[in-house]
Amino acid sequence: MQLKHLFFALLLAFCCHTLIHAQQPYYNQHPDFLKANSVWAFGEKTGLDFNTGSPVGIQTSITGNEGFASVCDEKTGKLLFYSNGNKCWNAGHQVMPNGSGLLGNGGGQANPSGTRLTTTQGTCIVPIVDSPGKYLLFSLNDKSYNNATQLGLYGTGLYYSIVDMSLDNGNGDIDTTRKNILLDNDTLSEAMIAIPGDNCDIWILLYVANHPQFKAYHITRNGVVDTVPVVSNTVSAYQGYRYSCLTVSPDRTKIALADYSLAANVVTLGEFDAGSGIVTNIIEIPFNKARSACFSPDNSKLYVSRSGTGMVYQYDVSIYDSALIQTSEINIATVTPSGRSPVFKLYRDTIYISLLTGNVLHRINQPNLSGTACDLEQNVIPLFSGTASTAAFNSEVVFPLPMDTVFNTMDTLMCSGGDIDIRVVHADPKYSYSWNTGDTAPQLHISDQGQHTYWVNYGDGCYNYVDSFRIDIFDVFTTITINKFQLGTTGGPFASYQWLLDGVILHGATDSTYTIQANGDYQVIVTNEFGCTDTSDIYPVTNYDVSVADADTPISQIQIYPNPATGIIHINSPVAVYIHISSIEGRDVLSTEHVKVIDVSNFPQGIYLLRITDSKDRLLKVEKIVKQ
Repeated sequence: MQLKHLFFALLLAFCCHTLIHAQQPYYNQHPDFLKANSVWAFGEKTGLDFNTGSPVGIQTSITGNEGFASVCDEKTGKLLFYSNGNKCWNAGHQVMPNGSGLLGNGGGQANPSGTRLTTTQGTCIVPIVDSPGKYLLFSLNDKSYNNATQLGLYGTGLYYSIVDMSLDNGNGDIDTTRKNILLDNDTLSEAMIAIPGDNCDIWILLYVANHPQFKAYHITRNGVVDTVPVVSNTVSAYQGYRYSCLTVSPDRTKIALADYSLAANVVTLGEFDAGSGIVTNIIEIPFNKARSACFSPDNSKLYVSRSGTGMVYQYDVSIYDSALIQTSEINIATVTPSGRSPVFKLYRDTIYISLLTGNVLHRINQPNLSGTACDLEQNVIPLFSGTASTAAFNSEVVFPLPMDTVFNTMDTLMCSGGDIDIRVVHADPKYSYSWNTGDTAPQLHISDQGQHTYWVNYGDGCYNYVDSFRIDIFDVFTTITINKFQLGTTGGPFASYQWLLDGVILHGATDSTYTIQANGDYQVIVTNEFGCTDTSDIYPVTNYDVSVADADTPISQIQIYPNPATGIIHINSPVAVYIHISSIEGRDVLSTEHVKVIDVSNFPQGIYLLRITDSKDRLLKVEKIVKQ
């Protein structure tokens, strides 16, 4: 049987593309974020491992009392490296071969009074999306030892280095050609955080110490750091912010700056635009000696601690109004031992609290709830024996949020008899692919009949696509039937018919039936409503006799029943007839004469052709029978 194929839709072009803007999740709920931040290194040889669910205290090689960063594999949660801004350690807790001498946290130097100089948020790690295994390591270098003597005018400089995990036999090392690159020599404060942008990018946000400005450095997905920052001027009358700590709300719309300078005594709030890096609508909440701040998971609450007191306060920031926020202040608790400075870190749906000293952590279990319902629980997470917590946790590792997912929906009509390869719309060698069939290639080979739906999820972590395909494969099949000298078809009705004699089109023969006019080889081309066609097998007619065709014979009285049948088929004819049964493929199955019944009980299930002829071997009738 000859088949002709017709495709109504192309899969790669001119198809229906529907763009749907998916709601972005909070950045700290992103799976890559959770895994990359699953091991913390902070304080004096202190650490926490969240990979088993509940945090477990571990021992690290890190030293210092603030300004730390650590990063894990974003898929497995395995620790990769950590840093205090001055040194960088690998997962084996060894200093990397080129991991010393980083210009962060004062470079290990001390001021004239002998105090080792550190910065609150002195270290930050940013992954380079387009170069897996490479990371930007930012560090703030305290310049106060050779700068002004007034506390409020101390400042820091911003540097960065590249950590390449392919170096040192896969243990990672600092790239010697990209180490301690000066990015900003301004008098910066100690506040530095990374914030995911809106365009598969990241912002490094800082605050300037000697004049009221925020600076946002733009980092592209391929690791390019724009050397010209986006500057946002504030309305603050205060200058000299130095001992400060930045935080961002999980939805990235608000930032908070907790200040512990002698001049300010405020908590500064601003609205952050993740697309441009600009901070606007600055408001200031009076607060004496703010040490740390943290937003709740649902962005509605802000927690602030008071330095040297152990006190923790909660503000309702669901409405961005200075007066309403001030009046919502609630003193939640005093974390013991009192006289310490609580610092916060949000992970999953819990806020963790550390003090300046001690070997146990505290936590806020329900930070979205108001007042004491937030459930601040003290002394619940022991650290590794012999280690001590510190005034600051390690900074977060953030990942560019995926762009809005593009959904492409393609409906394709396909005629039977051929295979098809469906391919993604935006194929790229860097993308990974996941079909609902389990296949992982950019294309999928299909040969099944019927109606099927396929979808594929693919992308590179920034650009994500979902292509869905509905494939309708139509099985068009027909054979010629005969009733006396009238030809018909099986499988219909069809949208159109065209009869042929000896391979030549019979002009005007476009009905569902055709009355034989001469001997020869007959065929019919049928087309369904979707344009799929089938050409029947040749049906030879060799016994056409005009006298028989014109005679009034009892052929219409021949009855064949039941059909479909499971056993006996009855042949009811007024004249003696000859019976010939063949398979649909043309193989002879049975020939007999002068019978009234046929036993098909031993026939395999399927479709058969029953031909009835008279004593002169003239064809009287052909009927398709179905054996069940």
